[in-house]
Amino acid sequence: MKILVIGGTGLTGRLVSKKLEKLGHQVIIGSPSHGVDIMTGEGLSQALENTEIVIDLSNSSSPEEENAINFF
Repeated sequence: MKILVIGGTGLTGRLVSKKLEKLGHQVIIGSPSHGVDIMTGEGLSQALENTEIVIDLSNSSSPEEENAINFF
């Protein structure tokens, strides 16, 4: 199964991605360092192509309520 993990380089995202790969899934890491930027949309359409599941483990850039709500 092809799975996109948004925030796949973060603390939780890395662990989830590794576990999914060990289970035999094709994991796409959704992070700017891997060419997928959810804020600008860069690389997102390619990452979503034939993807069956998206897991969002991204972090808001700000803990303030309004900023976090707008982010997500």
